[in-house]
Amino acid sequence: MRVFLSTLITKKNIIWLYALFIHILLGAFFVKSELYIVIRDYLGGHAPELSDAYYHHVGFQARMSANISADGFLFIGDSHVQGLAVPEITRGAYNFGIGGDTTEGVIRRLQHHSINPARGAFLLIGFNDLNRRTDNEIAENIERIIETAGNLDKLLLCSLLPTSPLFENSEEYNKRIGNINDALKQISQKYTHVHYVDAFSALSDGEQLLDKFSSKDGIHLNPNGNKALINLLRSHIH
Repeated sequence: MRVFLSTLITKKNIIWLYALFIHILLGAFFVKSELYIVIRDYLGGHAPELSDAYYHHVGFQARMSANISADGFLFIGDSHVQGLAVPEITRGAYNFGIGGDTTEGVIRRLQHHSINPARGAFLLIGFNDLNRRTDNEIAENIERIIETAGNLDKLLLCSLLPTSPLFENSEEYNKRIGNINDALKQISQKYTHVHYVDAFSALSDGEQLLDKFSSKDGIHLNPNGNKALINLLRSHIH
């Protein structure tokens, strides 16, 4: 009887340990997977953070990254970058902007393909995080992006852009954007290859986006605003 009970207990322990091991593996996979983001956003009341369009663009950019030359310069970010005529800024320009992207989205796509062959990169990201993360979390994620990007010769870290009163939450967002930009400026000083680009000041009156640079939604730049940003970036690259 004792032998039987001892065998039974041993078998139960083995089964319990096996079940625990499987749960740990599934938990690790779950946290790293896109499924985690979808469920987290659903429970948190947000729309999915990474859309189908995001994955389509990531696949396209992964194919592009395989042919980036040592003379290449990458422009990484959200719709503010996607709408830029980057070939007008510098030679060997690649547009890696994805509309609606967030800091988490950039971290994930940089893990899928290397940008190290390029001579430099420009980063403008964080606006779409404002309704998902705190200011500190956004700044911390941007520093993670810098670390993930590797040892580029030059990384231009752009301030978040201002919004105009045409945007309903302009005053609140601009205050938060100012706080994040202060943090980004401090982060840039920690890295010799990172250069801070103060686009906020160049495009605003100090508090909000100038009307002459604002699109109708008060968030994106109009053609004049894009031209002003292009000229600013030229001065930092050359």
